[in-house]
Amino acid sequence: MPRKKQIPKFKNEEEERAFWDTHDSTEYIDWTKGKRVTLSRQKSSTCDKADASDAIKQQSHKDKKQGG
Repeated sequence: MPRKKQIPKFKNEEEERAFWDTHDSTEYIDWTKGKRVTLSRQKSSTCDKADASDAIKQQSHKDKKQGG
């Protein structure tokens, strides 16, 4: 089996995303050695902040309608 290419270091997530958009991961990763994992179903912190922000806006809107 040919040797896999080394994955470069990225300055940020945007640079990494652009790299994988134009490269084939099978040239860098031997997927036959992958292991199955189970990830928790937690929301990311970004979603949590957005949900909290929406809830605050909704409550504020209700309070204004009720004169409070």
